[in-house]
Amino acid sequence: MATITIANSVTQPLVIEDRDEKQLIRVLPLQKAILYHKNNNGIRHTEITLEEGANLTYLLWQNEGVLDVRFDISLKQDSSLTFYTMTSSNKSITMNPSIYLKGEGASVQVMNVFLALDDAKVSCDSFILHEKGNTQSVHESYIIALDEASVKVNNNSKIIKGASKSNANQVAKGLIIGEKSQITADPNLFIEEHDVIAHHGAAIGSLNKDEMFYLMSRGLSEEQASRIIIMGFLQPLLDHISDEETKKEIKEDFEHKLK
Repeated sequence: MATITIANSVTQPLVIEDRDEKQLIRVLPLQKAILYHKNNNGIRHTEITLEEGANLTYLLWQNEGVLDVRFDISLKQDSSLTFYTMTSSNKSITMNPSIYLKGEGASVQVMNVFLALDDAKVSCDSFILHEKGNTQSVHESYIIALDEASVKVNNNSKIIKGASKSNANQVAKGLIIGEKSQITADPNLFIEEHDVIAHHGAAIGSLNKDEMFYLMSRGLSEEQASRIIIMGFLQPLLDHISDEETKKEIKEDFEHKLK
């Protein structure tokens, strides 16, 4: 079992390497860190603990190979997590992240981008639990299915009784490109407290014909126009990545696979 402890804040991204099937990550009180993990081929279970006032940005990027991983993440008082997942594989992807907001003032932003190619099977079943009051969660999923790929996303958020002044938001957007591709997005809110704010929604469809017509009227081919629209799905995540080299590498990977 590999253990990573952030005892002092770091401003540059730290790269995670696969060493054991299970890893523990702990960010000590008031410390900040950015962790990047590319092509997880060995770790099956990751536990993350953010102590009081800690701040973590975690990016998992899988652009090749099979992925099967579970996350258990605990956030204590006034800690914050930004959790990004990017996949662009034609292999099986299975993710099960569970996030527990255990301290007042804790907040999490989850953003997933799934590009499924060929006959890939992608499944993401996530759970966010608001255990204390004044906790915040935002969960966004952007899904693109091509060829004969299928993607199933279940986003679940629960605010328990007593967790007043909390806020839970979910958004899922999907583009079905292939004639045989499939996307299923199921946002679920479980609310036990009255004094909260909660929203969810899902929008799945094909390429917008009006947008395609406009772009093609400007001289672009159908392939070029569709690529521009699809890359628009990627932009919300890229906008949040601070490391320019990583941002460029991810963008080029998507553009290459969309040719």
